[in-house]
Amino acid sequence: MATAIRGIAGFGADHHLHTIVIERLTENLPIKVQFLESEEKLADLLPELCRMVGTGLIEIENTVVDKPRRPADRRRAEPDQPLRSSTTAQFLRICINDRDMWRGRPLYQALVECLRANGVAGVTVFQG
Repeated sequence: MATAIRGIAGFGADHHLHTIVIERLTENLPIKVQFLESEEKLADLLPELCRMVGTGLIEIENTVVDKPRRPADRRRAEPDQPLRSSTTAQFLRICINDRDMWRGRPLYQALVECLRANGVAGVTVFQG
């Protein structure tokens, strides 16, 4: 699953306000790429992501993923087994600029392709 969302207003470190003026809609807005992954897999991916992101910001947060069991798994489960499963993961957020490039293409696009090629289950990209 991937989702792209365009912001309508915001500001960066320079505190210059960006708003949804039609002729400036795609001008210099921040991009946020985020995904969940196991600590082990993220440890393998992180050096390449750091190379790609350069001066961009990478934030890593420990989290718990709680999800219901699939209906087929519920039918086979013993009565004392829980209907939900929880696992630990790491939530990674990458903040970059929409003008950032990687080998001739937009950096966010290269990041998504890299993560997909490395088996990450889903990535979300936000702009704004």
